[in-house]
Amino acid sequence: IFEETHGFGTVCGGLCIRHAGDGGEGAAHGGAGSAGNGLLIFSARFPQMHVLVITSYVGDYVDEAIQAGASGYLIKDSHSTLILAGVHAVFEGQTPLAPSITRKLITDLNQRADYNKLSLTDRQIEMLQLIADGFTSKEIAEKYFISQSTFKREVLYIFNKLGATSRANAVSIGLKMKLIKSPR
Repeated sequence: IFEETHGFGTVCGGLCIRHAGDGGEGAAHGGAGSAGNGLLIFSARFPQMHVLVITSYVGDYVDEAIQAGASGYLIKDSHSTLILAGVHAVFEGQTPLAPSITRKLITDLNQRADYNKLSLTDRQIEMLQLIADGFTSKEIAEKYFISQSTFKREVLYIFNKLGATSRANAVSIGLKMKLIKSPR
């Protein structure tokens, strides 16, 4: 077991332990008071390290930490056995998340899906259904009295709103989100 201090805490056998208190100390290392920024800096300096965030913050810090490369995210008031299991899980390459964090992430994903669903116009949903039903670009453009290039631009808007990369992917997402019915 080796022990070194790197300004971020104590590193012991590959485990970095750092107490950030009320967040002020973390801001000293991360800049602008952002948990994600500090984690990005740490990850860049020590890419071989896996970071398990143990904090009392649940809000937007979760997204920041995960996007910055956190290997897991637990809440400080969790039972000590859960925290210890989380440390072991990170060493095994797993991603431990507190149940409240998992609940928040699922809620956020569902809200994003609802937002995307709401952001597609009725016409775009109809067009997506026609794509699923196997109509060609020319046939769909004629149905809406628009040029094929206008239709293709509309398809790109649909891709963008759904995060799709192809017509098949857009149809798959549309089916999963229950925007459209199975091909007729």
